[in-house]
Amino acid sequence: MASTPGGRRGGKRRAGPATRRGEVRRAREAAMRERAATTGDASSPSPSAHPGAEPPPKTALKGRSLAASEAERAAASADDASPADARDAAPRSGAGTRPAAGRQDASPWWKDGLRFECTACGRCCSNHGEFSYVFSTRAERKAIAAHLGLSLRAFESEYTERVEGVGSRSFVSRGDACVFLDEHRRCAIYALRPKQCRTFPFWPELVADEDSWERDVASFCPGADQGTLHDADTIRERLAEWEP
Repeated sequence: MASTPGGRRGGKRRAGPATRRGEVRRAREAAMRERAATTGDASSPSPSAHPGAEPPPKTALKGRSLAASEAERAAASADDASPADARDAAPRSGAGTRPAAGRQDASPWWKDGLRFECTACGRCCSNHGEFSYVFSTRAERKAIAAHLGLSLRAFESEYTERVEGVGSRSFVSRGDACVFLDEHRRCAIYALRPKQCRTFPFWPELVADEDSWERDVASFCPGADQGTLHDADTIRERLAEWEP
């Protein structure tokens, strides 16, 4: 997992993998497009939900094995994904640094690849700097809800909240980290983690230039510049997941 605009809202910091100011703007636009697709009206803001950040009940994380959950996610994505829904989750590129679709730099600074090896430290699932939101699509939430034996509505009420001014849902926090980061600092829904978490650290804004990589990844993640070498083609595949 990994973690967006930060700061405090309502006296409480949010936590987890997420997006920065430019990404929140894009999440807002995606939410408006999704509302327009379903209601024909993108002008009315969605009501906010603030379920709080209480720890999940002990029984909530009991469910079928995560080994079977990949199939749940695939099935949910096939049933529910739409062009608008696919763009519901952040991160998106900030400050205009991301190349437009189909116009990626043919010779980016990472043309020789980047080394990254997850150390399962859980730091990317906790607040750091401006990172604090964990966005997801409806299809991803539906798959997680099914794994936990909950309806989508019950899951969203207990584990997510609508971010004011954005319209997208973020996982609530427990303490200063994502609600799904357990006591061993492991993701309790790892096989079903949202795209935002699965593609970290290869987000458009994080690899936009070497300074961004050093500032927003290498500065806190012990797995950056270590271990497996991800070649340019692999990085482009990850970035393509965020194309419109």
